[in-house]
Amino acid sequence: MKLDELKIESNRKLLNYLSSFKTLLDHIFGILDDEKEIKFKKFTNYLYDENFSYRFLARLRDFAQHKGLPITNFESDFSTSLVYIFLMIDSNYLLNSYKKWNTVRKDLEKYNKIDAISIVADHYKLLDQIYKFLFQLYEDDLKKSVFYIEDIINKFKGDYRLILLKENDNSNETKMEYF
Repeated sequence: MKLDELKIESNRKLLNYLSSFKTLLDHIFGILDDEKEIKFKKFTNYLYDENFSYRFLARLRDFAQHKGLPITNFESDFSTSLVYIFLMIDSNYLLNSYKKWNTVRKDLEKYNKIDAISIVADHYKLLDQIYKFLFQLYEDDLKKSVFYIEDIINKFKGDYRLILLKENDNSNETKMEYF
């Protein structure tokens, strides 16, 4: 693959990721009732305030939609038997070509370049936190559904049990709950 093709393909995949994340949030907010929406909004605001990757990629999506392609150059490392290619986002290019960075402007001024793969990897970890938070929001509803399904099974089939596996947020332990 030529470098021009790599640049286009890298930008395409980054734009897909950014758009998919924005769409995911829009759809989540679209299905939440008022109480859950308030809690979820508070949680996503916290993620925005505490995580550069969340803030940056939210604004980078707007930049990419309205202004230009974010990945502008590549860097490589030939120090081992492998060749590493880093997809770089030039902070000066972003700051000079788009004015709507708001709270991210100060963050961007700290960097000359941002490694696109690293920032997406950091952001992707936040998706796991969002998933777990949503599961907590709906945990009682899910348990009610489990009891309802188990009741139907018991009426028609005998003595079956439903097992719910739940990860502990503070460790890698998984706990089983029987219903």
